[in-house]
Amino acid sequence: MIKKNYMFLYSGHKSDRHEFGTGFFISRHIMNNLSDFEPVNERIYKIRVTVKYYNLILISTHAPNFRMR
Repeated sequence: MIKKNYMFLYSGHKSDRHEFGTGFFISRHIMNNLSDFEPVNERIYKIRVTVKYYNLILISTHAPNFRMR
């Protein structure tokens, strides 16, 4: 989803419920530096941002909170 000031990259279930996913809000200032984005699965998302002298890889994960009974 791309808006005026940001872009939202999301990884989750294929249904429209958007449960158990993860993602990134990317500012429009760094959208041009976004060189790669990969939803690994419904709980892991990876992006690569090119900065002045190197590539920065950011990983977002979702770990469920299990209750012990």
